[in-house]
Amino acid sequence: MTSIKICGLRTINDVDIVNRYYPEYAGFVLAESKRNVSLSQLKIFIEELDDSITPVGVFVNQSPYYIEQSLVSGLKIVQLHGDENKKYIDRLDELKKNYDFKIWKVVRIGNQPLDTVMKHLDTFDNVDGFLLDKFSDKAYGGLGEKFNWAVYKDIGSKYPVILAGGLNENNVLEGMEHISPCCVDVSSGVETDGSKDGGKIKRFIELVRSKG
Repeated sequence: MTSIKICGLRTINDVDIVNRYYPEYAGFVLAESKRNVSLSQLKIFIEELDDSITPVGVFVNQSPYYIEQSLVSGLKIVQLHGDENKKYIDRLDELKKNYDFKIWKVVRIGNQPLDTVMKHLDTFDNVDGFLLDKFSDKAYGGLGEKFNWAVYKDIGSKYPVILAGGLNENNVLEGMEHISPCCVDVSSGVETDGSKDGGKIKRFIELVRSKG
């Protein structure tokens, strides 16, 4: 079954909404962003989050010390959305001696051929998932734009892929068909006027689960 991550939660109301529909993951942006939450807010949100939903923190080129502070608050997945390299991830791996968490690494897709992307993924041997998002020279993510899925047909059957970038209820099934991801990640695609929309979240989750 394809898992679902609702990302960019930033209010207690957002947490209440996901608690109603039970996606597998809830994402909180700890990096600079219009959806940014503080460490103190993160702790409160995780305390309110249903125990069946795994909290994910999104970071961009931030210090391992800062990430450790988020793990203290209860994060279970660290999503690296910047230029973090293998050496940096090796440092994070050391934190697993004291905390139980997984690491997801973003791979921003531009016009690279499939074999180039696969060779890049192969350079990371201590990552638990690869989040595929569209490349932009304007920001590290969160632009709500999709990449050319057809070029990367079934890459999710070879790697633990989380599909992100421009997903919504109108295209998520197409993205799943092309990429075969283990998880789909949505943020702006389930918002109305910049706020999480319970109806859109409900329909998105129902669609994904209808296809398994």
